[in-house]
Amino acid sequence: MIRNIVGGAAMMAMVVCAPMVAAQQSASCGTESKQSGGMTAGTYRVVEAAQKALEENNYSEAEKKLTGIAEDTKGYERAIVYQTLGYVYSQQNRYPQAIRAFEEALKLDALPRQPQENLLYNTGQLYVASEQYDKAISLLERYIKEACEAPSAEAHVQLAAAYLEKKRFRDALQQVDIAIKKTPKPKEQWYQLKLAMHYELKEYSKCADTLLSLITMSPDNQQYWRQLSSVLYEIEKDKESVAVLALAQRQGFLSREAEYRNLLGFYMQTGIPLKAAKLWEDGMEKGVVAKSAKNLQTLSDAYIVAREYDEAEASLKKAAQQSDSGEIYRKLAQIYIEQERWDEAITALNRALSKGVDKVGSTQLLLGVAAYNVGQNERARTALLAAAKYPDSEQNARQWLNYLR
Repeated sequence: MIRNIVGGAAMMAMVVCAPMVAAQQSASCGTESKQSGGMTAGTYRVVEAAQKALEENNYSEAEKKLTGIAEDTKGYERAIVYQTLGYVYSQQNRYPQAIRAFEEALKLDALPRQPQENLLYNTGQLYVASEQYDKAISLLERYIKEACEAPSAEAHVQLAAAYLEKKRFRDALQQVDIAIKKTPKPKEQWYQLKLAMHYELKEYSKCADTLLSLITMSPDNQQYWRQLSSVLYEIEKDKESVAVLALAQRQGFLSREAEYRNLLGFYMQTGIPLKAAKLWEDGMEKGVVAKSAKNLQTLSDAYIVAREYDEAEASLKKAAQQSDSGEIYRKLAQIYIEQERWDEAITALNRALSKGVDKVGSTQLLLGVAAYNVGQNERARTALLAAAKYPDSEQNARQWLNYLR
């Protein structure tokens, strides 16, 4: 997983070009070769021929030439041969052999300072690619500490990746932050790595800051918007969390019913039920919100609160086609009562009672009121007497009964 975040440690190791022969190497920090002498003409010709074969992707020929003279060299010559041989192996993804060759060159400590440091870094990269994280950390720490020139940002990211695999999250975070500060345009993958560390350390406010940076870099990434909303919710910034969801919804980024439900709840709580209804309807049209009886009732509830009764009625009728629940007919009756459609209300309430409702008393109370309004006083009295038997509707039912008397 970590190698995916940092862009592939193995690939990073492979982009290093083959070393130049001894005559072209120099130390940038003013430190020349640690051992006197250069290469013999014969060794120089073999190394040069091997490098040419390497440039032509003729790896077997390059390997053959270098292994043919490796055991006959020593000191500086031997370091050059094994350094070049390591690149031959690494270009073929033969990491174990490449590591052994590089380690042999390092052990001799015969190269000029900069090539020696480059070799140290490349070997550390190969250890990361080979998932030998302890060895990678050891070499990369040494490289960063000893390099005569400031280590590249990528070197810090490589070390961070190794730390993260060893669950040294704080150390990893420090290295990524250094990499980001070193680069005018940090890579998106580095911020992803930083985000992973903040998550592991449960630093959710910093997760939010990092996600804002990621959204700036990649505003079309839907996952970043969802993650930011979740993080803001985690740190109890509910309004900000929903605001992010609202922005994501405007861009068409919401792809989960739960996200639509969270945003709907916010709109209902803040007194904009019509916006809630339109949002929920949009989710249904896009196929994100299921057109189930339950969700259709949710839609009707929002429309009822918004006093959009025609839309609420249409939603409930669709829900009734999918469910035998008496609650659907009870809600339909409430719409009819709001519009003083008393006969339709009576029919819906009777159906609700026959199919079963949770609040029998209040349903009987509504039936009594509807019956009274069409002049069916005896029918109203019967329903009100039934309603008076339930604690939640007893008081209102008795008041209506007294009125009827």
